[in-house]
Order: sequence, then C-alpha cells, then structure tokens
Amino acid sequence: MPTDFEADLAAIDRIQAVPTILEVVCRTTGMGFAAVARVTGAVTR
Repeated sequence: MPTDFEADLAAIDRIQAVPTILEVVCRTTGMGFAAVARVTGAVTR
C-alpha cells in the first residue's frame, strides 16, 4: 500500500508538463535546479 508521499509523487509523475515547466523555470531564472515542493499543514518538532 503506497504512503501519502508515494501517492503524491505518482500524481506529479502523471502530469506531463512538469518537466517542461521545471526546465523553463531553470532557463528563465538562471538557476541550475528547480523542484516541486510538497507542502503540508503538519507541524513536526
């Protein structure tokens, strides 16, 4: 059974435009790295 994290990764993987968007972000900003962030409301200490 996949974890929530794995399900989120699978969902992003199904979006065909993600690699292109990340490439455009890198080229536009001049940065060498772009990523998709997983943001949750969970607070850990």
